Amino acid sequence: MNAPVSPPAPAPAISARKRKLALLAVAGITLVLGLAYGGYWAAYQRHFEATDNAYVQAPVVQIIDNPADRYSKVLLVLIYLRQGVKASK
Repeated sequence: MNAPVSPPAPAPAISARKRKLALLAVAGITLVLGLAYGGYWAAYQRHFEATDNAYVQAPVVQIIDNPADRYSKVLLVLIYLRQGVKASK
């Protein structure tokens, strides 16, 4: 249980030249794929319309409060209060 622990072996070093070639290859592949997709989009895909936020085309009814109705109710309450009508319990 108390055996000495040796440090892990260092990772093999990659030469700067190999790293540079690998990064250039990845960058080149990315550039070629980007240009290919851009050409495909410009030649074909841009002529079609698509959306992710589509909605159902159904009848729409707007529900709003009628201020005139509210004022007439307040007016009726004021008339009743002037006449001395008391609310039932």
